[in-house]
This record gives sequence, C-alpha cells and structure tokens, in this order.
Amino acid sequence: MLNPDELTREQRGLMAVAALVTAGGVLGAVLAVLSSVLIPLVMGLFLAYTVTPFVNSLQMRLRLPRGVGLIFALLIGTGIVFALTFLIIQSVDEVSANADLYRQRLIDFAHNGVDWLREQGINIKPDAIEGELASLPMSDLARQALGSMVDIGSKAALTLIFFIFIVVGGSAWEVKTGVWERIDQSVKRYLRTKLLTSTAMGLATWGILFGFQVDLAVLFGVVGFILNFVPTVGSIITVLLTVPIVFVTLEPLSGLAVVGLLIVAQNVIGNAIEPKLMGAGLDLHPATILVGLGVWGLIWGPVGMLLSPPLTAVIRIVMARYETTRPFAELLAGRIGDRARTTDIVL
Repeated sequence: MLNPDELTREQRGLMAVAALVTAGGVLGAVLAVLSSVLIPLVMGLFLAYTVTPFVNSLQMRLRLPRGVGLIFALLIGTGIVFALTFLIIQSVDEVSANADLYRQRLIDFAHNGVDWLREQGINIKPDAIEGELASLPMSDLARQALGSMVDIGSKAALTLIFFIFIVVGGSAWEVKTGVWERIDQSVKRYLRTKLLTSTAMGLATWGILFGFQVDLAVLFGVVGFILNFVPTVGSIITVLLTVPIVFVTLEPLSGLAVVGLLIVAQNVIGNAIEPKLMGAGLDLHPATILVGLGVWGLIWGPVGMLLSPPLTAVIRIVMARYETTRPFAELLAGRIGDRARTTDIVL
C-alpha cells in the first residue's frame, strides 16, 4: 500500500485528478438518474432565490409582518410559474392548430426563393422542394406538441410545490456563514442580473416582432426571456429561431430589418448592459462556462443548460474551500500558476 508521505507532488496531483474525475462521473450519473425530482427541486430553489430578496426588501420598506411577506412571495412565485406555463402552452397550441397554414407559407416562401434563383440564372426544380414540405408530418408534430404541453405542466406543478415548501420553511434554508454565505451571495447576484437582462431581452424580442406584425411574437418573447439564461449562445439561438417565421411572414427587406434589430438588441443587452450589471459575476472563465454548458446539458438537458452557470459556480466555491481541490477551483476561474489567488478563497 502506498504511503502518502512518500508520494511526490506530481503523484498526489494525479491521484487528486483521478479521484475528482471518478467522483464527478458518479455524481453526474446520480444527478441524471434523479433528474425527474432534482430538476423541479433546483428550479423551485432558484425561483425562491429570485423572489425572496424582492419580497424581503418590500417587507422592510413597508414594515409588513412576516406572514404578509410570505403571502407576497407565494403569490409572486406562483404568478411567475403560471404565467410562463400558460404562455408556453398557449403558444404551442397555436402552432399546432395552425400547422397546415405554416406549411403552406413555407411552400410559398420556397416558390419565391426558387423564382429569385431563376432570375439569377440558377435553375432548381420546385417540385422536389414542394414535395418535401408537403410531406412534413404535421399530425405527428401536433401529438408531440400535446405531449410537450403535458410535460411542461407537470414539471411546472412540481416546481411550484417545491417552491412553496422552500418559502414556507424559509428559516431552515437561511444561509449562515462561510462557504454557504458566499454561494448565497453569488447565486443571488447572478439571478438578479439575469432576471433583469432576460426580461429586457424578452420584451425587446416581443416588441420588435409585434411591431412588424410577425406571428407568434409572444412565444418568441418568452423564448427570448428563457434562453437568455443560457450563457453565450442563448440569445443567439433566440435570433436564429425567429428567422424562419420572420421570412415566412414578411417580405425579404422587412425580414432583414427585423433580424438586424434583434441582433442589435442581443448585442446591446448581452455585451454592454449585462457585463456592467454582473460585475465580478460568478468568477468563472468563459471556457469554463461553455464546458459547463455542455456537461450540464448532457446531464439535465435544456434545463441543465439554463442552470449551468450558477451550478458550476457552486462547485467552484465548494472546491475552493479545500486545499486538495483548490487548484481545480482556480482553474475553473481561469487563474493558472502565478495568477492563482489563494487569499480570497479561504472560506
């Protein structure tokens, strides 16, 4: 058996890496298996993190009793869950009901595209394109949409149940000191900033599409709000998702104007406003955020991608607490070698 005192620094480092990889694999498997319960729990916890600071501030300013503040928190949280669920389900139902109309619009758009290509001297047979579009399985899409609505409703209900229990049992979830206090502060700051910028992105998306009378403006506004929580790529995906419906609904020049305005809004909110509001943020390197996006997406799917930054930040803060894993915490923050700081992470 190896004596730890006889191991070199490199050997101890390799053993730490092996142990960390093994523990990470086991933890990821457990999280994936228990995802049906853990996802609503974490969503309910983050919803409580989002709502309670606002309610506490309101309670202090108006000098409300704790019971009244608790009712406010429950009403706000329940309202958020019901509003998002209702808007998503209504929009999915609208898409399902008008599936044939959108298919015909796609066919018309394809014909216009073929005519334009012919004017440029490029000959394409429209029959093949029309055949592919006409064979789109709209009935299957409708059934999938119905299944998605049921799944969204069940997850929202479970999230609401966890949220109520977390808020009602608030004293048991109060953060004391040390590492948990730092986690509490980091997550609250991140969620507060993201809530503001995501709301701005959702309203901007809805306003631009509504102003140009593009279909499903409300749906894409909600999508813009939700996807803005996905770091780096979320707002880009929002713009890309709007492109088909924009060009199916509008003339080419108007469509280009809409897409251009969406890109401007995405850049202003994501690259100018959010960094100023976020400040030091979660102390994660951009590469760490992208890797975390993929890892959490693999474990928990789209919800994992939404929650990946704060979850990765929690792991980094906990790892910074212990001497053995502190170098890995510094690596996640993008500080390597002489750039690594140790004085500010001893919690």
